[in-house]
Amino acid sequence: GWVFESEGKTLFFAGDTGYSPHFKDIKARFGEIDVCLLPIASYFSETSPKWYRKVHTTPEDAIVAAQDLGCKAVVPWGYGNASWMMGDKTSHSALFRLMKMKKQLNPAMPWVILNEGEQASF
Repeated sequence: GWVFESEGKTLFFAGDTGYSPHFKDIKARFGEIDVCLLPIASYFSETSPKWYRKVHTTPEDAIVAAQDLGCKAVVPWGYGNASWMMGDKTSHSALFRLMKMKKQLNPAMPWVILNEGEQASF
């Protein structure tokens, strides 16, 4: 992933990654992140090969990663495209899972859901 800093703001783009303790390492180095762009893949880790988890972040893992990073706002990406082919055959299943788990784990953390072409200011 990459960390961008400008005018006192920090943005983290995770790239295509799986969950691991490296998110905690990033927070230790850069402090809380203003905006985190985290991937969410729709595959179900119980039925997928173990190597998938090293390169794809589940919606549930993305929530834990956001907490590890100390994200002030999160923009999920990777849903609504070909990622459905790894999961349950619905293009937004990862987003639906994310929103369900978010309510249970950390309802206060803002997740900004964007459609293709939409913009957000932070």
